[in-house]
Amino acid sequence: MSRRPQYAAGAYVPNTVKVTPFCYISSAYGQALGDETLEDIATVFLGIDAEFVGVLETVLKTPASRIEFLHSDSPRTLQQDQAMISDVKAQIGDVKNAKYSFHEHYLRQRPLLGVWQRSSHALLQMLDFYVNVSKNHEYAARTIICNIEQLATPLNYLLLAAAIRGVLGREDRAIIRLRMLLLDEMLDIYHRRKSTTRTLKTWSELQDRMALSTEISQKDTGAPLSTTSESQNPPASSSGLILWCTIMATSIVSIPIIVKAYQFSPHEPGTWSEADAWFLLQSSGMQVLNLVTAFILTSRDKTLHVFTRRWMLAVMVVAACCVLGSLIIYSLVPKEWSSMLACVAPIVQAFVLAQLLFETKRKRD
Repeated sequence: MSRRPQYAAGAYVPNTVKVTPFCYISSAYGQALGDETLEDIATVFLGIDAEFVGVLETVLKTPASRIEFLHSDSPRTLQQDQAMISDVKAQIGDVKNAKYSFHEHYLRQRPLLGVWQRSSHALLQMLDFYVNVSKNHEYAARTIICNIEQLATPLNYLLLAAAIRGVLGREDRAIIRLRMLLLDEMLDIYHRRKSTTRTLKTWSELQDRMALSTEISQKDTGAPLSTTSESQNPPASSSGLILWCTIMATSIVSIPIIVKAYQFSPHEPGTWSEADAWFLLQSSGMQVLNLVTAFILTSRDKTLHVFTRRWMLAVMVVAACCVLGSLIIYSLVPKEWSSMLACVAPIVQAFVLAQLLFETKRKRD
């Protein structure tokens, strides 16, 4: 029987396989991955895939009375699971034996998430004291979890390198996020029970490092997955809470002071021969410089939504006009009106800063 030919990374491989695979791991079903950094990341995930597939295969051979949920939790039949395991193991073997390269879409394979979810939950259930499993199963579960964490630890720097180079696509990053959340759930429970420290950083920590190292312009789709790991995401109402806190803080700081200043004001126009005029000129100059800086940065930030950028620029222009207007009317109307007009600028700056924080968080997530 003739051997299948080997293909160089990036070369197109004709799809000679008639049966549709469970997922695409090897380049036998399409184009190869090609990028060196992505191949390093794929190698890590391939090792974890092999561990989880081995767990699933072992558990499917376990009597249903030992680990019942795994047989009832999945709509797939035992024959379908066995066929899936056979297909995945064959593709993993082809890649490990260098018969084929990684498929270009391997990192975005959603079907593998089901394997990860079922196998990780099986490992955690083997560790539970209330499950009637043997000591051999418990020891094997601990060993496999430690092996998986050891295999995944290089992701601490590989994902950072991929983000810096900008080779991690939006769909790849979405599925990697879900994989990492499943690992976070399993490792957090394991290390909490063992009172040990994990070596693999959490997805939140990796995401922060990636955001600090490079400007990620593409937003994660955050595709939903029926797993408790999704509860780690911050609630959508947090942005609204920050906004209301900004409004309350601005009101508490500004309104009482303005009212008190109005009471003590002589209600007369000011003159440029008094100290208050020059204090106003100094503070107004600093506010204008701050607004100009924010204006330049916002106008050049192409990652902001067009409507958001235009709205922020418009309110900054209005704030600058109010500051300049306060200088013009200082000697024309009672001084308190000039002061109130000058207060518009810092209030606007507070809301612009809050909006920038929302946009930075949105791009990071």
